[in-house]
Amino acid sequence: MELNEKDIEKLDFILDKMIETDWLVTANDLHINGYYDEYNDDIYKIEKDFRYLLSVFSTMGIGEVSMNKDAEMVRPNDKAILFHKKGGFKKQVENSKTEKENKENYSKKEKERQNLKDEIDRLTKENLELQNRQLKRYILYSVIAFILGALITNIKDILNLL
Repeated sequence: MELNEKDIEKLDFILDKMIETDWLVTANDLHINGYYDEYNDDIYKIEKDFRYLLSVFSTMGIGEVSMNKDAEMVRPNDKAILFHKKGGFKKQVENSKTEKENKENYSKKEKERQNLKDEIDRLTKENLELQNRQLKRYILYSVIAFILGALITNIKDILNLL
């Protein structure tokens, strides 16, 4: 459920009103405080929006939500009081954004770390190949030097044989 700024403002108003009065809150409370001025007293739009707000409370288990033909309202409960003390909906959205940003940062750092590890592995492999090539050359040069040394030290004997 993605909440916009107006929804958060309305939800926090309902939460504050519930906690302050320790009584139920209806769509009329929002209407009286100017939250539904944009609907020009269109009862259908007001009720639809208030039902949506109540569904948020119901989904989160905050308050005792009552939606029947006679009235739609929400009353405070223990979870509503605790949620209010923790900062309400605005604080929860901020925390959720911060958590999302932290996850994204962690993901980026993890990706960078993996890229660096891949680069280290590539360079290590290249270094080992160069070391192997150098070792092969060293052995070849050692064998050639040994043979030439043996030939040079025994050149008189070799020339006498020929």
